[in-house]
Amino acid sequence: MTTISRPIVVSNPWNPPLTPYQRFKRNPSLFLAERLYSHQPPLDSPPCPKDQSPVKIVCISDTHTQTPTVPDGDILLHAGDLSNLGTFAELQAQLDWLNGLPHAQKLVVAGNHDLLLDTNFCSQFPYRISEEPGATRADLRWGSIIYLED
Repeated sequence: MTTISRPIVVSNPWNPPLTPYQRFKRNPSLFLAERLYSHQPPLDSPPCPKDQSPVKIVCISDTHTQTPTVPDGDILLHAGDLSNLGTFAELQAQLDWLNGLPHAQKLVVAGNHDLLLDTNFCSQFPYRISEEPGATRADLRWGSIIYLED
């Protein structure tokens, strides 16, 4: 039995690769962009000034009602799925937890489990969302958290 250590590239005589001119004719913008970006060295970002410390951004997601230990930082981004079922109680508990963290700025993006924050879902399936007074999306206490939507 023979093993191959690298893939074998076989050209297809019925569908040969496009020439550079054919690629240009098919999509000039893409052709030029690929050429320009492949010949430009990556740009290095300037070093942080000595009198300033770098900004520390902490990104977490998929906590699903859990409250894990979160590293210190300047900005905290929760990138979705604060909850399991998207209920008011679950979301408010997570918002209270996030507000208790020491980060100067806190940003939240809703995930697919955070149903109460999804206006389309709430309008299509109102029976899935609690109608209790004081338990609507508008009643959530965000504190210092910035909610990023759309």
